Amino acid sequence: LSFECWQARFGGDPAMVGKTIVIDGTTFTVIGVFAPKTQVPLGAPDVMVPLGYYPNSHGFDRGVRSISVAGRLRPGVSVEAAQRDLAAISRQLEEDFPATNAATGADVVSLREETVGRVRESLLIILAAVAVVLLIACANVANLQLARGAARARELSTRAALGAGRRRIAQQLLTESVVLSLIGGVAGIGLAVVLKKALVGLVGPTLPVDPSDIRLDVPVLLFALAIAAGTGLLFGVVPAWKASRADLNGMLRSRSNGGLAHVATRNTLVVVQLALSLALLTSAGLITRSLIALEGVNPGFDGAHVLTAQFRLSSSKYDSPEKIMGMFDRSIAEIRSVPGVEAAALVRASPLSQNGESYPVVVEGGAVVKIGDQAQMQLNPVTSGYFATMKIPIIEGRDVSNDDRASALPVIVVNKSFAERTWPGQSALGRRVKIGDENYRTVVGVVGDAKQYTLSEPQWLQGYVPHAQRAQIFTSIVVRARGNPLDLVKPVRDAINRVDKDQPVWRFRSMDQELSGAVGSKKAMMWLTALFAIVALLVSAVGIYGVLSYTMSQRTHEMGIRIALGADGRQVRRMVIGEGARLVGVSVGVGLVASIVAARMLRSQLFGIGANDVVTFVVVTAVLSLVAVLACYLPARRASRVDPMVALRAE
Repeated sequence: LSFECWQARFGGDPAMVGKTIVIDGTTFTVIGVFAPKTQVPLGAPDVMVPLGYYPNSHGFDRGVRSISVAGRLRPGVSVEAAQRDLAAISRQLEEDFPATNAATGADVVSLREETVGRVRESLLIILAAVAVVLLIACANVANLQLARGAARARELSTRAALGAGRRRIAQQLLTESVVLSLIGGVAGIGLAVVLKKALVGLVGPTLPVDPSDIRLDVPVLLFALAIAAGTGLLFGVVPAWKASRADLNGMLRSRSNGGLAHVATRNTLVVVQLALSLALLTSAGLITRSLIALEGVNPGFDGAHVLTAQFRLSSSKYDSPEKIMGMFDRSIAEIRSVPGVEAAALVRASPLSQNGESYPVVVEGGAVVKIGDQAQMQLNPVTSGYFATMKIPIIEGRDVSNDDRASALPVIVVNKSFAERTWPGQSALGRRVKIGDENYRTVVGVVGDAKQYTLSEPQWLQGYVPHAQRAQIFTSIVVRARGNPLDLVKPVRDAINRVDKDQPVWRFRSMDQELSGAVGSKKAMMWLTALFAIVALLVSAVGIYGVLSYTMSQRTHEMGIRIALGADGRQVRRMVIGEGARLVGVSVGVGLVASIVAARMLRSQLFGIGANDVVTFVVVTAVLSLVAVLACYLPARRASRVDPMVALRAE
């Protein structure tokens, strides 16, 4: 037993080892309990039983291609070497058993890749966004420190005159930078503590770990403080070095804004901030548009007011197709009689549940195709009423019916994509297809396409066969409710228990939940990148505002002379905004290059749009330019209102 199952189902009974429990109609003796939160490869089971008790009686038949194996490689053996060994074994099996093992092999992947591979790229993108925001913030602080160092020129020159060496002055300024960064780091950790619950709630369900294990532990805190100290040192070096290298003696005699080198450095930092902001805004815009496109995908069914659930019959209790279908027929009749149920049906794998099976399909009279190159059909056994319950349109022919029993003509309903691809411009009715190693089935209907695993998948070729002609012990329930589908959870469970009081039913979900989960990871990434992009834009706007404000304060004397000589406020504002606009223009040029690079890195995360989506690039460029120009306006407005007499007297 897992520790969690032992606690939840058996009350943590200390005498549990040695007792017996019944699973799937078979009695088992408990021989052990795992430690809490034991990580088990390829799943998180409540119980583990010997492989020989696999519940599907045909699970080990030769030709069945679905089994997962976890193994530890010998020291020095790579995944690639293991893949080569298994490929050789697969070729030998193909020669020995061509009917069942043709074009069949095994894929070897590391457990790490199996566990985190699907989310690694998303997390790295988020980490990159965090790093970009940190760089922008650090560039902003470095810029402000450069300005502050120039403003403190007389203080620093006085220190130099009293005997302080350049090294001592640089050391003081660098210490101030590190202290400032550490204060910011501590404040950031405090903010992280406050926001952790919300963040885990947003991204936790998309990660391959228990969300309760995501916490701010000692390594995380030390990492955060190290980053704070490191960025303080890294971005404090340039301001400290420039301040210590300035002509301090000359600064005692005149007021200076730090010289052309200081101005060029500050402008460069502004360009870097705005360029990185544009790249981050573009990334957020592409992900947002991709999510909008994904949410706009027609799944092929109407998920509103639909409840889904799953159950598996005991293979020992229901050991024949007649018993399986008897249980299914009585169960669906009981469910349909529940008040509030508009329609109900059974299906092997409901849409977006991540369940499903696919088999090679052969068309009667079609071209002979080599084994392994045959088209694959996603196959679903269903009961009558499935298409009406899910509101999948019947385009031609009929639904499966209660008369399609095991003794009747084998039939199949195919989807629109399969019919159009196989018999273009012709009717599919009456045609025959062979699924896997079954006998030929006659097509009696054509229905609309529906998504099965994800909303972004290419459309599968799909087939639906009567449950009675392919009786299996596992099935899913789909129920269309007249009201809130989740209100039917208990009544539906009770309906099945009226047929078999020992039959468990699990994974109750509304189809709206399934649809939301299908875009959950994209939505989490969208919110995070959008948040980081907005923060980056605001910080960059503050940066350009700070640089222009400081520059204008250093040029008060010049502004006073210009106004005294006849320049009006409009001309002064135009001049200052023009200087800021030139910085913005350079930033946009550099930022567009960075944005193109970022968009290409995001290509695998996009759906429905290209990495070089023109609309996104134009909109985000316009937004950044507008915000940046507005940030330039306030310093320009202040400069245009300088009183020339006050400015000249101050000098």
